[in-house]
Amino acid sequence: MSWHWGVLAFFLAACPSNNGQNVKIAAASSLSDVIPAFQETFDSPTNAGFAGSQVLRSQIESGADIDIFLSANIGEIRTLSDRGILEPPELIARNELVLAVPERSQLRHFRELDSISRLIIGTRSSPIGAYTESILNRAQMDYGSSWRALVDRSVVSRESNVRRIRAKLELGEADAAILYRSDVRGSSLRAISIPESIGEVAEIFVAVRPNPSQDVLKILSELRQGHATWTRFGFQPVSTAR
Repeated sequence: MSWHWGVLAFFLAACPSNNGQNVKIAAASSLSDVIPAFQETFDSPTNAGFAGSQVLRSQIESGADIDIFLSANIGEIRTLSDRGILEPPELIARNELVLAVPERSQLRHFRELDSISRLIIGTRSSPIGAYTESILNRAQMDYGSSWRALVDRSVVSRESNVRRIRAKLELGEADAAILYRSDVRGSSLRAISIPESIGEVAEIFVAVRPNPSQDVLKILSELRQGHATWTRFGFQPVSTAR
């Protein structure tokens, strides 16, 4: 079962853990499609909630009762690990960033981003926003400060997670957005690759609570070994010897 994070936060705060029978998963918004696909294969019942990684980290710090956390960057999950709230994180998948545009858009190359009038990006505190800032900083080195000024001037909205960005782009509220490749898959949008020298590949990390149950360990193993599922949803799985 999957939940919007607001619903999940209430559920976790108000309800018992069902004697350990339900495994609770908190996952970055970019995993909103792939985690439900995994849930269909798990033997143990699970609840999953999705939000920006920075929001989930804050919820977990505030006491949200989760068993598994999947973050779109290392920073949010390492903070929890360093405090002993979670076990050390491990890299489980990668997700390339792309320029997303409506299918009818005339844009064909990332460098043409300075020609649009409405761009949506992530907030600086979110993983997608931090990755975007790195991309634009490197692009400025290649394309010049005037290119960057035009791009910055076109930003009409900064959103806290990728699903909010994608929804606004699909609703016609922008001409382009920077998203993960997995978020463009199955949508009405088209992905434009970002040059390798400028681009970013996000890393997805997973960590569990200390002293995890056997159900949690089994689900973690399935996430590690589920290469076909990760690939089907646009991610790059990470090989593991476990």
